[in-house]
Amino acid sequence: MRKSIAALVVTSVFAGYLLRSYIHVFFAIPATLLGSIFLKNALAAIVTVYLGTFLSYLELLIYRQTSEKTYSMLDRLTEPLYFALSRFTTFRIASPLRACLFYLYFVPLLSLFVNLTAMSALFWSFAPGGVSEFISYLMPHALLEIPAILSSIALGLAIASRLRDVAMRGDIDAFEREIRALVREPGNVLGMLLILVLLYFAALLEG
Repeated sequence: MRKSIAALVVTSVFAGYLLRSYIHVFFAIPATLLGSIFLKNALAAIVTVYLGTFLSYLELLIYRQTSEKTYSMLDRLTEPLYFALSRFTTFRIASPLRACLFYLYFVPLLSLFVNLTAMSALFWSFAPGGVSEFISYLMPHALLEIPAILSSIALGLAIASRLRDVAMRGDIDAFEREIRALVREPGNVLGMLLILVLLYFAALLEG
């Protein structure tokens, strides 16, 4: 996992360099669509933490509500993806749990990639003006916003790691029970609320 995250960071820095001329796309369009900086960041944080669990639950629902033949046909469509991921022990388990784990890890890692790419593009857009100009642009709201975003990614990955331990046992019923428990778990709910509070104050400072 550490090597994968390191590779993702390097890729996002390079992608940011390539997209440095389009930095306004990362910041302007989402804020315009949602009407406020806080709504944009709050939705991104909630999606980062909980979208993977929602998609996992939906996958299990499809698995239980469709025939084995239909589900096998759908599963074969994604076989090339899991063949590519087979180098990771996490995905060497049977469906539908491997699909669930893919969602759980993919969503926060995608969030990490997008945010790092955006920050990288912003950094490169200031070059060669200097690091000081880049830092002054981010201050002071980034002192709260960046930790909040990173915390949402960390919380999403923590949920994925916890559910991975259940999934590796191959018990679908236990996995489904654990998903339901995690959504209501006080620690996760409190963590999400603290992230939203940080994003709210960050939006006030930015506004």
